[in-house]
Amino acid sequence: PTRTTVEVGALPTPIAVELKVIATIE
Repeated sequence: PTRTTVEVGALPTPIAVELKVIATIE
Protein backbone atom coordinates (compact mmCIF):
# COMPACT_ATOMS: atom_id res chain seq x y z
CA PRO A 1 0.00 0.00 0.00
CA THR A 2 2.87 2.37 0.77
CA ARG A 3 4.38 2.07 -2.68
CA THR A 4 1.00 2.52 -4.34
CA THR A 5 0.24 5.58 -2.22
CA VAL A 6 3.58 7.13 -3.14
CA GLU A 7 3.08 6.47 -6.84
CA VAL A 8 -0.50 7.72 -6.84
CA GLY A 9 0.51 10.76 -4.80
CA ALA A 10 3.51 11.54 -7.02
CA LEU A 11 1.72 11.01 -10.33
CA PRO A 12 -0.87 13.84 -10.29
CA THR A 13 1.73 16.44 -9.30
CA PRO A 14 3.99 16.22 -12.40
CA ILE A 15 0.94 15.83 -14.64
CA ALA A 16 -0.68 18.96 -13.21
CA VAL A 17 2.61 20.84 -13.64
CA GLU A 18 2.91 19.72 -17.26
CA LEU A 19 -0.70 20.67 -17.96
CA LYS A 20 -0.10 24.11 -16.43
CA VAL A 21 3.08 24.57 -18.47
CA ILE A 22 1.36 23.44 -21.67
CA ALA A 23 -1.60 25.73 -20.96
CA THR A 24 0.80 28.61 -20.31
CA ILE A 25 2.70 27.98 -23.56
CA GLU A 26 -0.53 27.78 -25.55
